[in-house]
Amino acid sequence: MKRVFALFVTFMLSVTLIGCSNNKEKNYVKSSEDQQQETNVSNISFEENTKERIIDYTISYDGEGLLGVKEIDGLMSLFRLALITSFDELTEICTEYNNKAFLSSNNLAYNEDFFENNILIMYSFETGHIENTTVKNVILNDETLFVNLEQSEKEGFFTAEAFYWTINIVVKKQDVGTIKQVKINYQ
Repeated sequence: MKRVFALFVTFMLSVTLIGCSNNKEKNYVKSSEDQQQETNVSNISFEENTKERIIDYTISYDGEGLLGVKEIDGLMSLFRLALITSFDELTEICTEYNNKAFLSSNNLAYNEDFFENNILIMYSFETGHIENTTVKNVILNDETLFVNLEQSEKEGFFTAEAFYWTINIVVKKQDVGTIKQVKINYQ
């Protein structure tokens, strides 16, 4: 019995050490369900197209959180991505995703004055403590704005729970003209 127990402990330690290896190469695989939900997430190569232009941007929020949820056919749907060009659009999205508290803030930075010159891109995604997601650049290609994200693995030991993260990106209306859609590209 002691041998079986010792063998079991040895096996568990081996599995634990293999799981904690410092392998820099990471394979990001999304389930088919994630791919269906994130229809605006793509992998586009910009080298083939000469019409793209890098756009200046600012990050107005980069932190934990989720704009909201809505019910579709009895199932909960989480907010993912929005291209917001007016305060009315922001109000509609907050109402649709049941987040009236976002609009009731006394220090609301995204007001009608903000949207006179700016466009807001809100992107929420699931992540974990070990991953760091940063905006690499924003590229305009015809009437589509591509937000290129880069993921890296943080150094150290972290817990394994997942949570939602939101990045709010601001671009100037004069820089992008009349864009019709935004797509997220993980590089």
